[in-house]
Amino acid sequence: MHNFYLMKLLEKDLNISKISIRNEINYNFYKDNDLNYFPLKIPIENIINSLNRYRFLTKNINLLKDWLVSREMYLKINGINSDIIEFMDIHSESYYLLKNKHRVKPKVIIRSHTPWSLLERYYSKSEKRYLNCEKIFQRELYCFRKCDGITVPSKDLKNQLVKLFKIDHKKITVIPNIIDTNHFKITMEKRYSGSFNILHIGRFIKSKGVLTLIKAFVELGKNYKDISLSCVGKIDQKTLKRCNHLLNKNKLNHRVTFKKFVSYESLPEFYERANLIVVPSEIYESFSYTVAQGMACGKIVIASNLGGIPETTDHGKAGLLFEPGDTRDLIRCVKKVYLGKVNISNIEKRARYHVKKNYSFEALKSHYLQYYKRQLN
Repeated sequence: MHNFYLMKLLEKDLNISKISIRNEINYNFYKDNDLNYFPLKIPIENIINSLNRYRFLTKNINLLKDWLVSREMYLKINGINSDIIEFMDIHSESYYLLKNKHRVKPKVIIRSHTPWSLLERYYSKSEKRYLNCEKIFQRELYCFRKCDGITVPSKDLKNQLVKLFKIDHKKITVIPNIIDTNHFKITMEKRYSGSFNILHIGRFIKSKGVLTLIKAFVELGKNYKDISLSCVGKIDQKTLKRCNHLLNKNKLNHRVTFKKFVSYESLPEFYERANLIVVPSEIYESFSYTVAQGMACGKIVIASNLGGIPETTDHGKAGLLFEPGDTRDLIRCVKKVYLGKVNISNIEKRARYHVKKNYSFEALKSHYLQYYKRQLN
């Protein structure tokens, strides 16, 4: 949502267009919102996808696909007269353009959310065996060093990039991600179901800490009969199978619900119905939208003390932090809220205030606008 928020934020001040790989959801979304959108098609995509079934080719196929995406972006950009080109760090999107920088005039900015070279440490050897990690690192390093500027959503990510890629810290500007505090807000209507509902929003995969969450829920569920858990997001079947085994073994499966997809428009309803939001990620997060959205809705959030998450919670003053993967620590935090051993009303008010002050449209418009104007000058 970052790109959409940014375009809506600055559409009256700057002429902004978006380029990305075409899919119908993106195409219709930007069209419906009357925003400039240029879809890309990857050449020989069908051939590339068919070759991916040969595992011994996967490393090179993935690199080829990334290179083709970067090249297509360069070709599309050449047809658009722009003063600034901003890339995501995903797949080194700016690589081809920066290799041909002498042919183009625009300033090149990279919006870094989390480069693969930073995430790599959280994956096992077996999970990385089909990726050419050294080549990916070299491309990301080239892009970060050759671009004109870098923006990041947290101070922690800035420190990580400086350390990992040996970048001059002056080249990196911290500007948080944008949260629509008119969409995610406190409502007067309390939709609690009678039970104490814990909410998890995000991909249901091992790296997001869901096994730790389920283990904690099992222990809590044995002692407190009115605690329930709702999980919203794309589900990894292998992880779900492991979690269901634990729930069935302890006869708690009836108190956990799974919903694969919820539209952006409907998300606030799920936050409204929750007593508590848990974000148990065990992989690096530069900025957690779930944490910030839950806080914007005036909810207590318990989240991993990892990456940029502490900054989002005002270092635990507007939420609770626990050590990633520590089931006992998570249980301790949930019990604090459930048993009323923290000032719930005070934390909820502080959470909403912190998001409004630091991540809302009103708070961030001048920061983004001034940054781009400095680049133009």
